[in-house]
Formats: sequence, structure tokens, C-alpha cells
Amino acid sequence: MMKMHKERLGIFLWIAGGLFLLIFLLPLWFYLFNGYLLLGNLTLPQRDHPIKFLIPNGYIGWAYIDFNARQSPIMPMEGNYYIITLPASARLRTSTKLDEGWEWPWNKDEYYYCQDNARTRLKDTDYFPDKSSKRLRGLFSDDGGMIWGASTVMKLHRYGHPELIKSFFVGTEEQYYKFLTADDPVPDFKDIFQYPRNIDINPNKKNSYIALGLGAEALGPSHYEQAIDYYTNAITRDGASENALSYRLRARVYNKCGQYQKALDDCIKAINQEAECPENFYYEATAYKGLGQYQKAIDDCTKAINIDTKQAPREFEQFCFYKCRAESYMGLGNYQNAIDDYTEAISSIPPGWLFAPQLYNERAHCYEKLGKKDLAQQDREKAAK
Repeated sequence: MMKMHKERLGIFLWIAGGLFLLIFLLPLWFYLFNGYLLLGNLTLPQRDHPIKFLIPNGYIGWAYIDFNARQSPIMPMEGNYYIITLPASARLRTSTKLDEGWEWPWNKDEYYYCQDNARTRLKDTDYFPDKSSKRLRGLFSDDGGMIWGASTVMKLHRYGHPELIKSFFVGTEEQYYKFLTADDPVPDFKDIFQYPRNIDINPNKKNSYIALGLGAEALGPSHYEQAIDYYTNAITRDGASENALSYRLRARVYNKCGQYQKALDDCIKAINQEAECPENFYYEATAYKGLGQYQKAIDDCTKAINIDTKQAPREFEQFCFYKCRAESYMGLGNYQNAIDDYTEAISSIPPGWLFAPQLYNERAHCYEKLGKKDLAQQDREKAAK
């Protein structure tokens, strides 16, 4: 009997010692060795640069920050912290990369209401509440918390360039729940594009409807009509002379719905307001192509390419412009020009990208029309791979 007790005690001591190492010494090891913990092939970096978010004083709603966004400003630093100064819309893009390492009490993000040079620290919560979590308030209550639902998602911006989008809600717990609906309890990857949900608070703000339109559009074809309604509401806000973006976005959805004449009408209005925006001409070209007016589509794509090249060539935009022009050349039976544009489109995207097989197959079709069967076969094989 005594031997059995000793064995049990030994097992208990082994387990207690293991838990002690895991809970206390492992984090210490992690911290001391310059922020890296190596376990076989696993590397877990420590966050070297947390963030101080400076929020407009009194702002209530969702905040969204796109990190690793191309052609966007780099965030300044204050000591070891990045400084994110949010505009009134609480929507920001930066080329700074988000530090994704482990978060510890000494390297957590900080949130402040900011007015002039004065900062007021806001208490953040440590859990992501939804309506069902109210019954757990005894365990997770964060009295006085002003930051809720902080999360980070990744999207492949421009179809290949990854961005990390950090979002959080600013306000009291009651205000947080006010922004939620029964059908949509928490923001997730599907509605990350919906930006601040402050329409009830600011019903006349155009950007609110644009944000919701983007969110509805991102959810797919079944929500396109809803996206059109949101963009239409945005057009009626803030004056008709500053609605190029709303017209352009609504035209994009009309094109997706096959309503090419409506898309064309919106593009004409957008071009009248922003004649140096290449996307205006691209969406107009898409509408012309859908209507079978291929030469006009080619002309618009050429304008878009020239404007984009003059401003700063962008991979995804160049791909779209050349692909649209190639398809328009095919519509006219000009297969050699189509091949040239498909080649440009292929060169503008990363190898193995999502639409690469489509491009190779369409270029192969052009080669076949010109009797170049060997080249067509090579493209078919590349598409298959």
C-alpha cells in the first residue's frame, strides 16, 4: 500500500513539475531568447512592435486598419510602438506590416481617444462578445471596457498581394450590442469589408453606404441587388458632384449583373467627375464589351493602361486592363493582338495565380485560330499544371 502511494505521489510530482515548466518557465524562455521559441520546426515570434491607436475623441463604431497595403504611408513610431492615427472615418490603410507575434502583458496594443495633443487611455476587453456571452458575464465581465471584438483577418488584396485587416469596436458594451443584429451577431471574414456600422448614428454619411455596399458585394451574387441599393443611397448623400466612387462601384455591380447599359451610364458620370481614374475607363470598357461594342472597349482599355502606367503601374489593375482588351480583340477576330495582351496579362501576375489557367487557355485558343498548334499545346499544358 505504501509503495502504491509513493508511485502515485511520484506521478503527481512529475505532472506538477511539467505544468510548472509549461506555465512559468516556457514563457520566460520565450522572452529571454530575443523573442523566439524554437520547438523543432516551429518558430513563434514575440511581438516587437505593438501599436498605439489614436482614435478621434468621441468616435463610436468599428475601426478598420489595412496593413501591408501597397502605395500607402508608413506609420511613425513612438518608442517601441507604431502610432496609428485614425481619421474621422476610423478607416486607414498603411504599408506598415503588422507584427503578428505573441502578445504578452508588456507588448499589448493600446487605445486612446485623442483630441488635439491630449490622449485618454481606453480600456480594452480580452474577449470577443456576442449576445450569448452575456450569460457568461460573471466570468468575463469587463466593466468600463471601450474596445471590443478586436480581430485580424487576411485577404489576398489585388488577387495575390496579402493584406492583414485589423478591426475593433470602439464604445461601451451597450453600444457594442446596439450595433449587432440577430442575423449578424459578430463581424467575420464575410463582412470585414463592411467597415464602420454607423448608419444609425450617421444616416447621411456617404462613406457608410459605400462601406455597406462593398460588404454586400463581397458576399456574392445573391447580395448584388442590395449592394446596388447601398451605392444608390451613397450617391444621394453629400452632393451629386462628388460621387465618382459611388458611380464607379455601382457600375461594377451592374456589369456583374449583366446590366451593361446601366453600367455604361454610371461610368460616363464617373468619368465626367474623375477623368484620370483608370478604373472608370476599365468598367466602361467592360460594359462596352458586354454590349458587343469591342472597338470602344479596346479604346477604353488603352486609356486605362496609359493612365495607370503614367501614375504608377499596379499588378492587378494591369492584369484586368490587358485581359479585357485581349477579350475585346478576340471579339473582333484580331487574334495576334489578343495574344500580345494575354502575354502582358500573364506577365503581370504571380506564377500559379488563380486565373493563370484561364489566361493560358484563352491564349491557346488564339494560337489555334492562327494555326499555331504547337504553341497552343504548350499553353494547354501550362494551364493543366
